[in-house]
Amino acid sequence: GLNALVLEKHPEAPGLGNGRISGGMFHSAYKDPRSHSPEELFEAIMAKTDGHTREDVARTWAGNSRRALEFLEAEGASFERYGPDEYMTNVLTPFAPSVLGQPWEGAGPDRLLSGMSRRYREGGGELEAGARAVELVREGDAVVGVVAQTAAGRKEYRAKAVLLCDGGFQANPELVHKFITPIYVLRGSPNDTGDALLMGLAIGAKAVNLAWSYCHCQVREALSNRRLWPSPGPQSAIDVSVLVNGRGERITDEGLGNQRNADAIAKSDTPGECWAVFDSRVWEGEARQGKLPLNPLALEEGATIVTAGSIAELARKTLLPGLVETLEAFNRHCLEGAPIEPTRTGRAVAVQQPPFYALPLVTGITFTMGGLLVNGGGQVLDVREQPVPGLYAAGGSMGGLQGGPRSGYSGGWSEAATFGLASVEHLAAGLGASSAAR
Repeated sequence: GLNALVLEKHPEAPGLGNGRISGGMFHSAYKDPRSHSPEELFEAIMAKTDGHTREDVARTWAGNSRRALEFLEAEGASFERYGPDEYMTNVLTPFAPSVLGQPWEGAGPDRLLSGMSRRYREGGGELEAGARAVELVREGDAVVGVVAQTAAGRKEYRAKAVLLCDGGFQANPELVHKFITPIYVLRGSPNDTGDALLMGLAIGAKAVNLAWSYCHCQVREALSNRRLWPSPGPQSAIDVSVLVNGRGERITDEGLGNQRNADAIAKSDTPGECWAVFDSRVWEGEARQGKLPLNPLALEEGATIVTAGSIAELARKTLLPGLVETLEAFNRHCLEGAPIEPTRTGRAVAVQQPPFYALPLVTGITFTMGGLLVNGGGQVLDVREQPVPGLYAAGGSMGGLQGGPRSGYSGGWSEAATFGLASVEHLAAGLGASSAAR
């Protein structure tokens, strides 16, 4: 019963956001929402974020993730299992091909969002492409519209309610530098520049969890070579090897996985000078695993990999003064069970069979987890945690669901689809869903 107007920043609709170029996996904290109760999903996200999730936000997400998945299916989405892990149960088809670069055109997310955009307009929905919202319009405490920058200049749009959904701030180097890390590879959309966050902060909205992101380890040359991201990824090698900073010191428990390792790189004091160190067994073993393996693709595409006949030589070549001592301690841990800091979980392989390898790394950020704090209805909250009348946020624009010291991840599609649905239902109820209401 609402009249809707979509302002699309990109000059074409449906734009080029993270959803359209993603792999299209719909999971709820790595779980299949069809196979778990809302209570199980609630407990999963609370555990992953170590209490950094707002409880009413977690309840809305947990209670509606399955509904959001089924909503997308009703809109034309086709989901199939992509692999053995539970988070791969619902993946949009057709699957993107496993090739270098990031081919997304014609894949499941592209087809779904293009179809949804077309049906929205056929059903009477208004859409203006090339309109970048830059300022919220207020009357008193209430938000009553936005000002957007268009090809014809600044234009004001009035509305009974505004829903912010810009995908996050990962494509804004200044904001990423301020809150997360000064050096990173953008793995997501170049259009997600934090416009919603900046507009919200300008009117006194509260932001949370800005230090956390959904990120992966990348070879350092991915900073300038787009064929080296998002694949080949180095994680298969890192899982069993050593991750060190620019002084050759270990910075994390490498067995905790890709996202935790990437976050450790981002938060280290040498985020552009971290290395994965391993021996020939790993290079000829784990580094050859996967559909797009690190060995040989990284070398073929121009990535730097330093090799040496001894650990001392490797330390000299990489200018890592503490590397010899670090690897001696690591090997004692692997071979003798000696204690080590940081502690090491998972399977670790002693670095002792030459030749030895060092791979320079950098963090690749797909999207930022923090944003404007919302409640369970998707309403943006001010610094007193009271709703800002007329203002909502969903997906990468919102905060309060994901983050925490272990970068607790709920899933980009489940966050965006669930809170898109929840926000509109809440504002429709508040407006009485009158056909005259925009």
